[in-house]
Amino acid sequence: MAESFDPTIKQDTPEGKEKLVRRILIAEDEHLIRDNYVDFFEAQGFIVDVVSDGQMLLDKLYNSTEKYDLVITDNNMPAVTGLEALKKIRGDERFNNLPIMMVSAEEGKVEDEVKALDLTAFMYKPSLMADMLKKAEELWEKVDSR
Repeated sequence: MAESFDPTIKQDTPEGKEKLVRRILIAEDEHLIRDNYVDFFEAQGFIVDVVSDGQMLLDKLYNSTEKYDLVITDNNMPAVTGLEALKKIRGDERFNNLPIMMVSAEEGKVEDEVKALDLTAFMYKPSLMADMLKKAEELWEKVDSR
């Protein structure tokens, strides 16, 4: 049986003694979904910050002193959609290596636009949390291989 990913251990050290805690920023306007994401990712050892719309996502990302290792965003949110926020983030070179995962019930054009951008992933709602974690790990592997 394969070992599961431990976000609190830096994976590239032989002894795994150097600690690395990943920080995730989640943008989701539906509080029950947002709370489920927070509960799951915190239980996995991640530090999680949350916002409830796309404009708050941009404000938090641009103004925070924290460095985020992943953004998870819904698309249909007030003020600024997840796709609009994603395009603005991708247009800012400070965030070239920031993985972004969009989780949405929308099919078609939004999915295609997200997948066309670098270091992004698209998942349909509802998604299993374990699948979201696996997708996050794939994105982190891409960043680490650069």
